[in-house]
Amino acid sequence: PTCCFAGQTVSVGGCGSLRKGSPEQMMNALLEKVGSLPSDAQIFCGDDMCVENLEFAAHMEPGNQHAADRLEWARTQRSLRLATVPTTVGEEMLTNPFFRCREET
Repeated sequence: PTCCFAGQTVSVGGCGSLRKGSPEQMMNALLEKVGSLPSDAQIFCGDDMCVENLEFAAHMEPGNQHAADRLEWARTQRSLRLATVPTTVGEEMLTNPFFRCREET
């Protein structure tokens, strides 16, 4: 499958902070660059803030069952000291609020 080494641009369930560049550049990187990859493309991110990011996602979209299920999975992975990376473009499209910013909530 296709792979993307995203550094700090994408993290599981979230995105990096804006230290350089504009919000428009970040959204372009997320939606147009990474988001245009095939849904099974693997994303390797620079840090693992998965549980925290998915807690935010669940708060932002309380009706998103995919995000709730993924949060539970991430908590289990962490309790077992297992990795949550890589993710896929498809998973992020279902659970990451920054990839879902064009969706109705």
